[in-house]
Amino acid sequence: MLERIHTYIVLVCLFGAFVFAENATPKNTTESIKVLELMEYQSSLLENGSLAGYLVSEKLDGVRGIWNGKTLFSRNGKPINAPQCFLQHFPPFGLDGELWIGRGQFEAMLKIINTQCEGEECLCSLWEKVGYYVFDVPECLLDSSAEQNLKKPQVDSKDTPKCTLTQRLSRLAHYLEQTPTSRIHIIPQEHITSQHQLTKHLHKLEALGAEGLVIRLDSAPYERKRTKNALKLKSYHDAECKVVAHNAGKGRLSGMLGSITCEQILKQHDENVPTKTIRFKIGSGFSDMERKNPPPIGTIITYKYRGFTASGIPRFATFYRIYTAP
Repeated sequence: MLERIHTYIVLVCLFGAFVFAENATPKNTTESIKVLELMEYQSSLLENGSLAGYLVSEKLDGVRGIWNGKTLFSRNGKPINAPQCFLQHFPPFGLDGELWIGRGQFEAMLKIINTQCEGEECLCSLWEKVGYYVFDVPECLLDSSAEQNLKKPQVDSKDTPKCTLTQRLSRLAHYLEQTPTSRIHIIPQEHITSQHQLTKHLHKLEALGAEGLVIRLDSAPYERKRTKNALKLKSYHDAECKVVAHNAGKGRLSGMLGSITCEQILKQHDENVPTKTIRFKIGSGFSDMERKNPPPIGTIITYKYRGFTASGIPRFATFYRIYTAP
């Protein structure tokens, strides 16, 4: 009997130790963050078929940064190791924007984020030229002093405040008046009323090296999903696909890569429509060095294209770069 009691006590202790060890083990807390996502621009998606009521801004080719009032995250939910000298005057409320150092500098910005640097002084030097360019303030919560300078937010049927984009950005502008910092910038928003003006503005910025434009409905709330109220416009489109085969080159490219075969899962805007997987070849956009050392099979790449063929294959697909998630 005593042996049974002793055995029972030992088992209970072992089980208790196991449970404690399980609960004490640090778990991976990185989770995907639901954020605003852009749809490709089509005039048919505009409210009432008009640009009236929309705001237009430059689409920055930076690294997405989500500030939750305490920590800076990537869009995948991974904490970004920004130095305190960069974050010290950030507001106690959430922001959505881009970490950016200039047009055409995406890879350089990504390198800064991924560089391992010991000590605050090293990080501050590394981040010296980085700016946080904000395009939205997700939460519509106006403090009392800011409310005096803004129109009263609309209220929807559930009594939830519904601020316009202008009002949300004004909240940040008011904060920056009280707490100036050279690190945070509000991306300028412009009113453009015609398709002709929109195209002209796009070509003007692209000539300066810009990626494209973002067109947003001012009256729409911040939506944590892909929405027709937030659109992107470029002279070209880009997307990601997975390299599944290397195809040998001929003639001048003999002994090197001729093209890659890529596989892509096409997401549908309608959740009730099943996804579609396509395969296609990409043979242009590679340098001779990249042809001698092509992206390994299984690599995710970003490619540019101009619309689709009748069979749903990207038209004029061109290699852009190897995709790296921040």
